[in-house]
Amino acid sequence: MQPKRGAAGNELTKFRADVEIELDRAMAPAALPAPVHVASLDDVRALLAASPPVVHLADVIDGRLAADLRAEAVIESAPGQQTVGELRATLARETHPVAIHPEALSTVDDRYEVTLAWPASGTPGRFDAVFRHRTLAPLVPVPPSAPAGAIAPWDDFVHHAQPDAFDPDEVASFRRQLAERLTDYMVPAQFVRLSALPLTPSGKVDRKQLVPPSVGRSTRAYVAPRSATEKAAAALWAEVLRVEKVGVDDNFLELGGHSLLAMRVLGRARRALGAAPGLDALVRGMTLAEFAAAIDAAVAAGSPADDFDDEGGLVPVARESFRRRADPTP
Repeated sequence: MQPKRGAAGNELTKFRADVEIELDRAMAPAALPAPVHVASLDDVRALLAASPPVVHLADVIDGRLAADLRAEAVIESAPGQQTVGELRATLARETHPVAIHPEALSTVDDRYEVTLAWPASGTPGRFDAVFRHRTLAPLVPVPPSAPAGAIAPWDDFVHHAQPDAFDPDEVASFRRQLAERLTDYMVPAQFVRLSALPLTPSGKVDRKQLVPPSVGRSTRAYVAPRSATEKAAAALWAEVLRVEKVGVDDNFLELGGHSLLAMRVLGRARRALGAAPGLDALVRGMTLAEFAAAIDAAVAAGSPADDFDDEGGLVPVARESFRRRADPTP
């Protein structure tokens, strides 16, 4: 793993790295001389003045990251009431250690070729460097920066645009596992990732502080409806679920659907399109494409639409009337 090369001080050079994966090492890395610690470019020039064949620098303070890491440390240790202006004043009073820009090493002495590496110590904001005299044959390999098994999972090195968003496969796995233990109507339609449950002073879950689920499509790309049935069904779903648009791969449950809305969707689909799939299939999580295909199949088979009334599914009943029906006495 090597720090990004480049003189610019931006996200691409400061917070990213190049990784070289070696599948089959043909030869063991050459041994390096004992590491030397330096504090400035003048120290480096003094080491190279004697023309040693190889110089190994360790834990060099990265000039591109020194200010950012110091600002992070000040913010983490500051009281919560401090303003941005006060934090800036604190940083202005700080005495920063002398740091070296990685690219400055490549021009410090033309007689040497420089290889940068992740620090073997693992200290943030540092890097190692190896100077090889150009009269020597191939560049001395830099040893691995971490022993086998000590490297974090690959996911830790990937930039996630939406770190809190669940992958569609994860959601499907959650639903399958919950469906094995819960009845259909109890399987959640939405999932929200939390680092911890918010609690009240008494230790109960603080429901007012819970993050509301964002109703909308998952991380998959939007695919517009294609057939006439898909377009009509998409308009129907969008109206009932109150979402802006619906794609063919969007799932009814992921868009915020539940059993009551499913009854409304099915009733309107039967009236407008002449058929609809069963309620059980929809509440289990159909996509728009599956919903439209089921309608086309039912229409082609000549299945008649029943008198399903979605709007009358819930009818207010007077309490007195209910009591009279429940009471068997005349």
